[in-house]
Amino acid sequence: MAKKKDEKAVREFGITCDIAQCRQVEEALRESEELFRSVVENSHSGILILDDSFRIIYVNSECTRISGYSKEKIVRQDFRKFLVEESKSLVEDMYLRIQRGEKVPSNYEFGIIRKDGEKRDIEIKSTTMRDSRGKVRTVAQLLDITERKKMEEERKRFEERLSALNKYAQNLNMANSLQEIYTLTLDAMEKTLGFKYAGFYLVEEKNLQSVARRGYLKPLLTILPLDGEKGIIIKAARTGKTAFVPDVSKDKAYIEVEETIRSELAVPIKLGDTVLGVLNVESDKVVAFNEEDRKLLEILASHAATAMSNLERAKSLEVQTREIRESQQKFERLFMDNPEAVVYADSDLHILNVNPRFEKLFGYSFDEINGKSIDDVIVPKDKIEEAKMLNKRALKGCGYHDTVRKRKDGSLVQVSISVAPIIFEGRLIGSIGVYKDITEQKQMQKKLEEYSEHLEELVEKRTRQLKAAQEQLLRAERLAAIGELAGMVGHDLRNPLTSIAGASYYLKKRLSPNVDEKIREMVELIDKNIEYSNKIINDLLDYSKEIKLDLRKSDPESIIKKTLSLVEIPKNVQLIQLTENKPKVKVDVEKIKRAFANIVKNAVEAMPKGGKLTIKSRKLNGKVEFVFSDNGVGMSKKTLKNLWTPLFTTKAKGMGFGLPICKRVVEAHGGLISVKSALGKGTTFTVTVPIETKTEEGGEKIWMKLPESSLSTMTRT
Repeated sequence: MAKKKDEKAVREFGITCDIAQCRQVEEALRESEELFRSVVENSHSGILILDDSFRIIYVNSECTRISGYSKEKIVRQDFRKFLVEESKSLVEDMYLRIQRGEKVPSNYEFGIIRKDGEKRDIEIKSTTMRDSRGKVRTVAQLLDITERKKMEEERKRFEERLSALNKYAQNLNMANSLQEIYTLTLDAMEKTLGFKYAGFYLVEEKNLQSVARRGYLKPLLTILPLDGEKGIIIKAARTGKTAFVPDVSKDKAYIEVEETIRSELAVPIKLGDTVLGVLNVESDKVVAFNEEDRKLLEILASHAATAMSNLERAKSLEVQTREIRESQQKFERLFMDNPEAVVYADSDLHILNVNPRFEKLFGYSFDEINGKSIDDVIVPKDKIEEAKMLNKRALKGCGYHDTVRKRKDGSLVQVSISVAPIIFEGRLIGSIGVYKDITEQKQMQKKLEEYSEHLEELVEKRTRQLKAAQEQLLRAERLAAIGELAGMVGHDLRNPLTSIAGASYYLKKRLSPNVDEKIREMVELIDKNIEYSNKIINDLLDYSKEIKLDLRKSDPESIIKKTLSLVEIPKNVQLIQLTENKPKVKVDVEKIKRAFANIVKNAVEAMPKGGKLTIKSRKLNGKVEFVFSDNGVGMSKKTLKNLWTPLFTTKAKGMGFGLPICKRVVEAHGGLISVKSALGKGTTFTVTVPIETKTEEGGEKIWMKLPESSLSTMTRT
């Protein structure tokens, strides 16, 4: 009996265990199903399941959001019902190929129509499976890519418009007149950027002049005063910043041109800090312009400014080139028509040119001796050491010597030699040798003694004239080189800099908030270097172009306050501002404050460990004196000597135009600038300007300091 009871207990235990295991499996399946459903329902992608007849048997919440329909309105519906007409054949074909097990692209795109009638672009990725009854089911993952495609289209459109602008920039830079620049710019505004109403305005003295326009039916005001209270374009010209009015009816400054106009965008045409004009576009729609329109119009304005500057530079360079050519021709006539034998040699005494008198005196044609050493050609063997001594003497200045030289036929001729070195920027680049046949004079020694003093004076005078002419031409070529360099930099660097700035802007626009910080730093580094490169170009242009003064009354204290707003004063530098608010002085405030800002910046940089900067002013004999004193590192005598020389700098970064430009600005006002400095003790700059700067007719003073002209090399004609 006991044995039977034990067997019964084992059977009951076995049944109990089976039920518990089943419950555990069911619980696990339920948890797995709930987990799967939670993942599917909360997926960022739409997930649906189709049977083999295109009938939808399951959708998640994202599918309802994408389509706008509830689950009840989607499930058991034919999937093709929701497709745009042009996508139905594609989806059917792909679906059937997947059903047959054929290889198809892992994902493809099609269009659907939402409940509200809106068309959306969808990317689908699908796979097939069989359910427990063996029926084929298609599981599809849907992703709404409508916004992404819109962004891609916008990006593509922006790149196409930007590329078209760059092509217009090439045409602008080849323009031969301002009218051609106006026309090409309006073509770009109308055809490339798609603006219906477009205008080109130019700053003329104190007014804004309409020079070209498109799309307007009614006549516009052709002249607008810059000091006027109304006008969106006036605001852009005065501030030098882009002005955008989404709704002109809400802006009191708007001047009505046509009743249909609803929004306006005005972009200043700037060259450095100078506003040359304004590009203005308008639309009959409210909020018609976006950030992309603003950036593209600013890029076009930059191209227009560069083209206008290049045109002005080309005209100026043409005048300078003509003047240099005329000076060169005068020098060549002096050289070629000289009654004495003259040779032009390089720094190693190789012959570069001779005049007809030299050919006649020594019996050589120029072609026979071109490039040869002058000593090898006409110096007798017994006079070689004498010639070397004469050459060394000539390096120190003009040299004179009576000796003999040999002709082509070997005969000797008594000559008086005058040699003058040609030195450019402290470097010997050649020399001029004048040979006078004194054979007859030697034979008539007594008469020569009577006239020797007069002859020596004449030769010395002519040599001085030659040297003076050479130095004058050399200095002019220096200016021409700077002008040509400025034009080349302005032409060859401005355009790529503008394109780099546009590319930088595009990169920043495409950067996501979570982008690597190093990438963001690199983009910022690009922007900083664009700004620094642009400053170098502006310094080159500022130094070589004429200075136009826009004179207005101000006081010393106000000028210094505006100056200090341009310079960041470190905390370790103590600023002592002792300028007074009188007397009133008539100056070009913008130019004078930039000159002063350069002086202040140099003073701050001279005190890397801190110090004291004192600025004071006083009235002195009808003038105002500004004094800038620091207790920084000071300057050496060598630095002081070259302080006002262009391209001279002691800084690691810099072109050496800052102080020369300051000097030109101060002298343009009829003033003076001087400096005192001692190593380890500090530096003091003193600037004196007249209280009343004399002006030309119309209240504007135009001043340009032209260095004297010279010639570095001369070719035979």
